[in-house]
Amino acid sequence: QFIHDQWDNYRSIIDFARDNRENFHVLNQENLKAQIEAVVNLETVGWPINIREYIKARNEIVAALDQQRNEIRKQITRAYNETFDQLERAAQEQDVDKSVLSDRTVTIELKTKSGSLSVLQNNLFTDSFFAEQTKRIIQEVQKREQHTITTPIPYTTGQTTGTKAAESQYISMMLSTRTTSPLNNEQDVDIYLDQLKKQLMDKINSGHSVTIIK
Repeated sequence: QFIHDQWDNYRSIIDFARDNRENFHVLNQENLKAQIEAVVNLETVGWPINIREYIKARNEIVAALDQQRNEIRKQITRAYNETFDQLERAAQEQDVDKSVLSDRTVTIELKTKSGSLSVLQNNLFTDSFFAEQTKRIIQEVQKREQHTITTPIPYTTGQTTGTKAAESQYISMMLSTRTTSPLNNEQDVDIYLDQLKKQLMDKINSGHSVTIIK
């Protein structure tokens, strides 16, 4: 009779443990190690068991998971709001309607929806999203201008020779900004900035227009 009465609780704790195995590895709560081990190993424990102790352990883990999820979700919301603010300023500067961008509210809802701690942590990074949205702005500018005029290049069609405007290829790039030694003076800073400039000019001299995403 006792087993029958507690069966639903028993199964729900086992399902909880199975559903959250990945989360347990990411959970930043060393003090819950014993509780996690208890619920994970519940199905190997013989009856009778003190189901109340397992319910208590499960509830403590749930509270910790919710707390960590909510903290990450706040970080995601802040990161995407800052990114959208930057994108909207860029669109305004280029005289592009911000409607070309993804919907801010919907995007944040999607990025904060998951219950997986690993997925939420990955969603903290906005670089790819920023690059994709920046591309939309650039495409709108290109549509408006129809083409980007750069240095004329020669062409030959049949017996006709002339020049045409070369179109710049827009790319998004991440600069290598790490240093292997500390910057101690103005000369060090100048050398560092020259290295960044070289990375940019290598692309620009190859015919690209560059957007920096990080």
